[in-house]
Amino acid sequence: MLNRCARAGRAYRSWAPPLLAIAVACVCGCKRGNAVATGNLVGVYAIEGALIENTCGAAALPTANPLRFVVQIRRDNNVGYWQIDKRGTQAGLLEDDGEFRFFDEKTSLVGQTVRTELQPQDFLSSDPDFDLKPNRKCLMTMRETIEGRLGRVLSDAGLEADSGSTGSGGDDLRADNTIEITPTPESDCSAALQALGGSFNALPCHARYVLEGELEDSVP
Repeated sequence: MLNRCARAGRAYRSWAPPLLAIAVACVCGCKRGNAVATGNLVGVYAIEGALIENTCGAAALPTANPLRFVVQIRRDNNVGYWQIDKRGTQAGLLEDDGEFRFFDEKTSLVGQTVRTELQPQDFLSSDPDFDLKPNRKCLMTMRETIEGRLGRVLSDAGLEADSGSTGSGGDDLRADNTIEITPTPESDCSAALQALGGSFNALPCHARYVLEGELEDSVP
């Protein structure tokens, strides 16, 4: 069993760098790229996130705890925009009462294995010309959801403050931030698991933060 795991680990191409790049962008709640101001400014929030769980494992999905960043929230009608400096803008839904939901999804090729020896199931194949060394690709989809409510906004942003909010500290913004990593249906990502020399504790897996934000007085 140990030799088989070692062979699988050697056969598996390095997948960590591309997945790590997605993870770093995703864990900050936005796509990568240059930020472009869109819509009317609702507020600038200093965010602190507490990590609740990470079933992927820290080696597979690095998760800062606490997580800190500053985000601009903008609005054009009911379309909301979650924007972090020097990164892309993530569009979503922002209601009149401050409820919001931002969603992002990206699928990437993160590795592949090459078979170097026959497996018992090969001899049961009805096709006598099966390939002894077929490539088995691993594609993973990373989905991020940021869902919550604004308790306080800029007075000139055209959005009424939540009357039930105390308007202080983390009550200005509260949200759940979930990152899910799932192999695509046709993928073979078994070599990404720790049992076969990879970094993932389990697949599919997820990480979850609880976010609290404080409305900043300064406007960029």
